[in-house]
Amino acid sequence: MDEVRIAVVGAGIAGLACALEIARADVAVTVFEKARGLGGRLATRRDGNLAFDHGAQYLTARGQAFSRFVDAATHTGAVAAWKPRIREDNRYWDAPIDDWYVGVPGMSAGVRPMARHVELQAGVGVHELLIGQRGWELETD
Repeated sequence: MDEVRIAVVGAGIAGLACALEIARADVAVTVFEKARGLGGRLATRRDGNLAFDHGAQYLTARGQAFSRFVDAATHTGAVAAWKPRIREDNRYWDAPIDDWYVGVPGMSAGVRPMARHVELQAGVGVHELLIGQRGWELETD
């Protein structure tokens, strides 16, 4: 019997979490991402010397598993607690929020550690899933 291979489409936080769990089960997995970088809604875009996050502004960690991930990412410096300041007219104060986190230096840094343990094909869009004689096949760029 042929080796089982799994494809995950999208290198956002959900796709990378799925691929990481599959890899932990010792199954070959490849993540296909149409963008050059990873992160999905946690992506950081670059244009020359300018870098900006254009999706989620922050992460919250409320579930046990994701809280452990955020704790580990905070320990390595990939994620940091975010305490925004609120401004109204000429007054400023800290937001009364304790569980907001951001990727460092950009949001995509928060998911980059997840991609270290899976095969990632960036810049490859998946257009169609086709049933073949040996199983499912992907039609890519």
